[in-house]
Amino acid sequence: MRSPCVGSREVTRMENQSSGTAVEYESETSHLPWKWLERRAARAFVLGGVLLVASALVPIGLASVTEWSWASGLVLVGSSVVAIGVGLLGTFPQARDQAPWLARVGALCATVAGVAAVGLIGLVGTAVTAAVTLDAALPKPMGVFQVLALAMASGLALGFVSFGVARVRTGSSSDTPGRLLVAGGVVLLVPVLGELLRMGIGIGPPPWVVFGALGVLALDSLAVGHSFRTASLPPL
Repeated sequence: MRSPCVGSREVTRMENQSSGTAVEYESETSHLPWKWLERRAARAFVLGGVLLVASALVPIGLASVTEWSWASGLVLVGSSVVAIGVGLLGTFPQARDQAPWLARVGALCATVAGVAAVGLIGLVGTAVTAAVTLDAALPKPMGVFQVLALAMASGLALGFVSFGVARVRTGSSSDTPGRLLVAGGVVLLVPVLGELLRMGIGIGPPPWVVFGALGVLALDSLAVGHSFRTASLPPL
């Protein structure tokens, strides 16, 4: 018959091992950015929406001051996409637990959009620097911009839909953030598909569709950020 002391020592040893494993796991995961992104998701969506609105207004205000006003619009659009991409990645921890594959697809799409946005900002910065340094007319890299814009819009649209469906499918049917994400992604897919049609067969929607979709995306991002503040994400 085993003595109670022996059993107590074994239990203590197992608890110490479990505690050590938990500490090791916490140490390993503490270097991951997911918690940092999750805490800032709501703020990132709001910032992205504000920057997207500014991207339409600031160039108009600068048009009478400088011929480079369009560059400010592109930088603000790129910054908006980066912010919204951060917000999408901040929803990854919850979505990963609910729908792993959709979460991975959403994270990949958000990353693609963010990388394209950083490339756009760098391209504009290079063009402006070259124009100032060489004292030449500032070129408008419209061809490259169209490719980057398509990558940004596609990434955001699919990211919105993926993370939104992950929330709606496994959560409550009245989940406000999830429904807003799906709605914003679907609206943004309209100009994306239109641009693909234009590139393929030369026929696409009128320009106002793009501006309308961006306006809806700006409002949707603001609404998503607000809804996350009152939903299941940790308080900021």
